[in-house]
Amino acid sequence: MSSSKSVNSLRQDSELLTGKSLHQTMEREMRGKWVGPMPVDQFFLAFLPVSESVKTNCPIKCNTYFADVPKDGIETDMYESFINLVNNGDFFPQFNLVNTSTYPDRNSYQRNEVHCNVSAYEKNVVTKDRATQYEHTELQLEFKTDKRCPDPFDDPKPTDHPLTRGELHKHKFEPDAAYKAQCRSQMASYATEWFDRAGAIVSQAFRYRERSRVLIEFFWRFAHLSPSQRGYDTTVHKANEEECKLAETYLINWKVAQERPVVVITVFSTDERNKVAGEGDLGKRNDKDKRDEKDTQPCKREVIAWGPMDDGDSPIGRATRAYPVFDKMLKKVETDILRDLNRAEVPNVPKLLGGADIPGQITHSDTFIDSAWRAGKATLTPRIHSRFLEDFIGYHLKMFKSSRELIQAVYDAFVGHHEAWNKCKILHRDISGGNILLDGQGHGILNDWDMAQRGNKPLSNMRTGTWQFMSTLLLKTPGKQHELQDDIESFVHVVMYYGLLYLKHNHVDQLPIIITNVFDECTRENGMYVGGYGKEALFRLRNHITVNFQFENNNKLTRWVDNAMAAVAAWLAAVTPKSVCGSFDAGWDSHDKVVVPAADASALKDLALYDHTTLKNTLQTLLATNVWPQHDAVPNQMAPQPTGSKRSIQMDMLACRLIVLEDGNMLREYHQGSSINSEGDCFQYGSVFKQLSGTY
Repeated sequence: MSSSKSVNSLRQDSELLTGKSLHQTMEREMRGKWVGPMPVDQFFLAFLPVSESVKTNCPIKCNTYFADVPKDGIETDMYESFINLVNNGDFFPQFNLVNTSTYPDRNSYQRNEVHCNVSAYEKNVVTKDRATQYEHTELQLEFKTDKRCPDPFDDPKPTDHPLTRGELHKHKFEPDAAYKAQCRSQMASYATEWFDRAGAIVSQAFRYRERSRVLIEFFWRFAHLSPSQRGYDTTVHKANEEECKLAETYLINWKVAQERPVVVITVFSTDERNKVAGEGDLGKRNDKDKRDEKDTQPCKREVIAWGPMDDGDSPIGRATRAYPVFDKMLKKVETDILRDLNRAEVPNVPKLLGGADIPGQITHSDTFIDSAWRAGKATLTPRIHSRFLEDFIGYHLKMFKSSRELIQAVYDAFVGHHEAWNKCKILHRDISGGNILLDGQGHGILNDWDMAQRGNKPLSNMRTGTWQFMSTLLLKTPGKQHELQDDIESFVHVVMYYGLLYLKHNHVDQLPIIITNVFDECTRENGMYVGGYGKEALFRLRNHITVNFQFENNNKLTRWVDNAMAAVAAWLAAVTPKSVCGSFDAGWDSHDKVVVPAADASALKDLALYDHTTLKNTLQTLLATNVWPQHDAVPNQMAPQPTGSKRSIQMDMLACRLIVLEDGNMLREYHQGSSINSEGDCFQYGSVFKQLSGTY
């Protein structure tokens, strides 16, 4: 399974966000996902539960223990003083704080841009030559001086009476001030390195210089949590020597550039379920849960993995990851969407070998939405971690070698999409370049069905898809129901996007403008992210990609793109008749470049986007062409441009907050990864945080 980005992921598919732009994007994606201010005592009970004896034995320090941490000067003056106070104290046993302020993790997917001021590790982790190691980081601390004391959150001021729910809802818990938003963005950017999928719980602010015992108790409690409670995924562990040799033999073709350990991953199957033996309170829910959680656990099997093909780059959302894996045991088990697609013999989709939800790995932030202390507006989507095995391992679409291979892969995926809709009434809802995989033999597979829906019943009020490939109307209208035509339009975007980037054409000099204004266009209106205006102007007025556009030595593909754009324009004109529309007309086989007139809304069935038929037939005709350029794919023609995360404690000189990302479970997998297939005994392993019913 290939990784797909959440709808809020507004970055270019061809680039890694770095530095300032990374922080800005993370802050934007986390808006409305910070839940607080939670009273500190409740925070301790919910996320750092320990026995009475552990609490009783907490070392007693004076309440001004941290008072000598420098207040003035520069921020870096604070680090060593605070580190020494913690490391020389007796309240953080088996752990050390390390200054990581100038040591980025060279194995991070974010390269040299993401690192916090101070990190905590177990004492057995060697940090001399590599201070920042995200796979071993236990805590991250960010400092601000008195001169730069931007508390990123705004607690309601104390009153003589409890605030009503209405008063709390109106309170701006996430201030708009740029320097406060920047503080939140730093914490969110650190979170991208970990499995944190729903939101963040924020404690009430407290003056840690005057109430040092609160912070000391935090460290003491944390030091006595189990690995599972601290956020480790205990269903993943390091491989032994024999397993590492198997990885080197069977998985070397998918070894990632970043250093990653070989790991063994437990994948659950849906048969012969047994009772769960949960570990710790953080893997359980209380009686106030808003949904049922099964207390059973599937039977399990283990697979060997060596890093992902892609990785999630947002602290929230599905974080779909795919890992090439080696499996020594074959056992066919079918479930959910893929099970139904396989039973219906839908072509060009992965074959499911097994999979199920992981017991206990369920988000918790959403369960605090109705808490009496919560201030501000928050919208969280509950999720559960699910793993499964597929008998296919693919390659990213951008690795196509020729224009014909690109179109063949898109056509194969389109056929799979067509059959899934016709036979099962299943709609994919996330058509993107990351979800159309090459099989290495010149064909394609439509992957990643975790956001698919049955029929036209919407799953939630949230848009789904990958921003660059979402339809014009989904981008323009956040509340719009996802329909068949939205997916069909997304296939057109896939061809255009990858054709523009990886095939020669006469608009290369305009490529940065096209990508920015058409595919990445995003503004915020009434608290919602919207786009699609650039796409609408592209289709209906031929802005950016003009009527003179031409792929080099490929007139047939050029005409197909022209007519596909005209077909989308006709659909937009029909369903949005009041919009301004150009006037030109032509058919799919026309050699002339013309604009499509506004169609009558009653004639939708006659339009090309009404169903799969027209697009499928024209792709078949295009592929039947005997004259195709050979090996005409080129490297990305738009050079990467600098565009612009685990638990984190945000600290400043006046106040301290405790923040748990990904609610109660603070989930983190041992590895940082994603994908898989079958050559011999290698398969695709998918890891995804599925949306549960409802959004809170």
